[in-house]
Amino acid sequence: MARAFPDTRAALERMRAGNAAGCATVAALWGMFSAEALAAENPTMMCASLSAMVERLSL
Repeated sequence: MARAFPDTRAALERMRAGNAAGCATVAALWGMFSAEALAAENPTMMCASLSAMVERLSL
């Protein structure tokens, strides 16, 4: 049985602002959401693989 840590919901609601809060966001296209659904959230960048994300972030 999984439970959220205290204040998790409030923190996630604040972070949901994403780009509007000045945070860079990355849409991971290898997950469970479609590219269209992710693009609708206006991420800073979209990456088709983990290695592509690492490369784009210059890590």
